[in-house]
Amino acid sequence: MTKIQNVERNLTTQFYVTDDCNGCGLCRNLAPDFFDYVEYAYSYFITHQPRTESEVALLRDAQELCVLDAIRETADQVGERIA
Repeated sequence: MTKIQNVERNLTTQFYVTDDCNGCGLCRNLAPDFFDYVEYAYSYFITHQPRTESEVALLRDAQELCVLDAIRETADQVGERIA
């Protein structure tokens, strides 16, 4: 079972990255405007939430691409910027 580490700022977001991320960078290669890297943790995080349906689709593609299932979606609505 995957342990979900949903940090405080992600509690109301649509998409987030769990602590299972290993920093492989596949998500950032697909959607560079949405992912940034934390060097000391060797993992990525989502910099802002999608605002359009095409952006939601892009993040869902990144979610499907993630082999560790570290990108999660929690809400049905388009989110707001969290940074």
